[in-house]
Amino acid sequence: MPRITLKALYAKAFRAPSINETRLNHPGLEGTPGLLPEQVGTFDFQAIYQGSRSQSSLTFFRSDQSDSINIDISSARWKYRNFGKATFQGVEVEEKYYFKRDIFISGSALYQANWDGNGVHNVTPIANFSAKAGLSYQSQNGFTASVFDVYQHLDSASATVNPPARSFHLVNSYLRYDLSRYLRQNLALFVKADNLVNRQIWLPDLGGNSGDTIPVNGGRTIYFGFEVTLSRD
Repeated sequence: MPRITLKALYAKAFRAPSINETRLNHPGLEGTPGLLPEQVGTFDFQAIYQGSRSQSSLTFFRSDQSDSINIDISSARWKYRNFGKATFQGVEVEEKYYFKRDIFISGSALYQANWDGNGVHNVTPIANFSAKAGLSYQSQNGFTASVFDVYQHLDSASATVNPPARSFHLVNSYLRYDLSRYLRQNLALFVKADNLVNRQIWLPDLGGNSGDTIPVNGGRTIYFGFEVTLSRD
């Protein structure tokens, strides 16, 4: 079909336990010899439509995890051990549209649900809903500009000392100007800015088992630099 593409994939992977997880001997945390490797199997199905100015896709995915290695905090001395199963399932929609040859918008939205072998939902702090959108411009004289927003929806999680986890927007931008038309070298100047609105982002301390939140993103950060390529090809 000239404008429609269908894709189905299945993959399996594993992670063997580390030496800390099997041999650590610490007053507060100990390893467990004989831990089984973590395993995951993932299936995804995608349908893509290619229009004259747009590209749309719809993806369904499901991941089944087993023997996940985590820290058991039920006793005074914490211990690594294999936990039960966890399932992640969701759908993602993506869209890209060209207003003109040199300007386009792209975006995506994802919803995922997860549960363990006992039927308990939301067993990780990963956001159930997230979305991304951006606008890009690229002129024929070598100037490129883009701005992108990443949104994650989080239910407010309780915290003992630090601020609670909340939904957030993360806005980034990128500017680039190709100077090769004025120089013999293939040289470009770029400016990249992360977290433009200087937002503080706190998420649950996954793996630390403190019951609190930790900062996961730096404040506003701006990079200046040059790109040099050895060949026009």
